[in-house]
Amino acid sequence: MVTRRAVVKIILLAISAIVTFFLFDKWRQIISKPNLSLLHKKKSLIAEVAEAIIPRTDTPGAKDVGVEEFIINMIKFCSDRKTQNNFITGLLDLENYTINEYGSSFLSCDSSGRSAILTYFESKAYYQINIFNKVRNRLMGKPFIIKFKELTVEGYCTSELGATRGLAYDYIPVAYDACIPLEPNQRSWATK
Repeated sequence: MVTRRAVVKIILLAISAIVTFFLFDKWRQIISKPNLSLLHKKKSLIAEVAEAIIPRTDTPGAKDVGVEEFIINMIKFCSDRKTQNNFITGLLDLENYTINEYGSSFLSCDSSGRSAILTYFESKAYYQINIFNKVRNRLMGKPFIIKFKELTVEGYCTSELGATRGLAYDYIPVAYDACIPLEPNQRSWATK
């Protein structure tokens, strides 16, 4: 005859086996060799997501400065396997989510749809308890959308057009000033 204690032990062992299998499978996916050729195939998607993050206004947008090349090169040559796999998986998840929820590709969506899609991915990127975010970032790497936004801003601000036309740029900074107040409606400084 099976006692309650034995049944509870069996249930706990089954749950721990399932959780262990899930975590092992996730870890295996993260450390496996990434398919980096997929980045060049998704170049137009990367360009459009970056343009949704920094759109063209009276200053150049992310596509105008070629942020997609910067992002591809940073992921391909300057990132570890976890980051590469998270990024590629994130791109595929973005495409699948867009097709399932909107019935079309990200490239076919209008600006409000693109904004809603990116907002959804950003809401999934954070846990309510900050310590969980730190642990996840350490073990699994940064979430896709967070890394994408970081690379977009970095690529934009370090490009010639982004620094000279998107930001306030002083061609010949005469002296170093550690703290310069911004005037109303002034863009952030690229140099000073």
